[in-house]
Amino acid sequence: MPGSATFRGRNGLIAFRSDAGNTARRESHAIWVVNPDGTGAKRVTPGADPPKSETDYSPVFLPDGHRLAYVRQVYGGDFATANQIYLKSVSAPASAVGAPVLPESVEYPILSLGVSPDGHKLVIATQPPPLEETQIFTLGLDGSGMTRLTSGPLAAKSPDFSPDGKTIVFTARRHGHGGVFTVRADGSGLRRLTARPGDGAPSFSPSGDRIVFNRHAGRGVGIFSMRADGGGVVRLTDGRGVDRGPVFSPDGRSIAFSRAGAGRNPDIYAMRADGSGVHLVYRSRGRSFSDFAPDWGPMPR
Repeated sequence: MPGSATFRGRNGLIAFRSDAGNTARRESHAIWVVNPDGTGAKRVTPGADPPKSETDYSPVFLPDGHRLAYVRQVYGGDFATANQIYLKSVSAPASAVGAPVLPESVEYPILSLGVSPDGHKLVIATQPPPLEETQIFTLGLDGSGMTRLTSGPLAAKSPDFSPDGKTIVFTARRHGHGGVFTVRADGSGLRRLTARPGDGAPSFSPSGDRIVFNRHAGRGVGIFSMRADGGGVVRLTDGRGVDRGPVFSPDGRSIAFSRAGAGRNPDIYAMRADGSGVHLVYRSRGRSFSDFAPDWGPMPR
C-alpha cells in the first residue's frame, strides 16, 4: 500500500513502512525514515506492541518536508477494523499518534494516499459503502470536501498527483483487466496509459514529464518508466527479483524503491533515474523483517 508524492527541491528523508522490531502475533507495521545515504534510520509512528494489533502504512510527505500523512489501521477482537488518516511531524516522538484527518475512524478500507503539490488536499484509494470496489477520492487536509473522481468495475488504487496538481495517475485492476490510468483532478478526462493489469504503483517525476511504475517482468517484477502520455516505455531494472513502489527523488535524479529476492524480504534501494547505479539504502537487521513502500521527501524548509 504505497503512498506517493514527489515535490521539487533538494533531497530530504526517505519514509517507508517496516515491521522491524515487531513481535505482535498479527501483522504490525510502523513508519520509519532514513537519510538517502542510509544513515539515521528511526521509527516515526507507534506501530503496535503485543497484544495490540495496529499497523501504520502508506507514508507520504507533505511539501514542507517536516510532516507525513499516513494511514493507521486498528484491528478489533471481532476482526472489525478502524481506519484513520493521520498527520505527524517526523521530529515528534515515535510513541505519539499523529493528528487525525477524518472526523472519525471508518470501517471501510483506505488503501493508499497522495498529497497535492500545494499541500491542501489528499488523494486516496478507498471504498466507502455501498461501493463494491475501491475508487479514487480527494479530500481536504482537514478531512472536508471528500469528492469521488472515478467509478466503474475496476478496483482503483495507488493515486499520485502530478506536480502541477491538475492530473492524478493511478492503477486499476479486476479479473485480468486493468493498467495505469490518469484522470483530471476534477474527475474528468479519464485516460488509459497502459493495458497490463500487473502494472502498479505509478508516480510522477518532479518535472511531470515521466511516470515510474512497477510491472511484472519475466518471473519477477521490475521498475519501468514512461512519458506522462504513456509512450516511451523504458525498463529500468531487470525484474529478476521483486522491485516495487518506485518514487522519484525531489531533484529528479534518483528513484527509490523496494527490492525483494535471493531469500530476503523487501529492503529499500535507490538508483539513478536512468536505472543505473542500483544500490542498497537501508535494510533492517534480521532477514525476517520487511522495509517497503518508500516516499522521498524534500529537504525541510
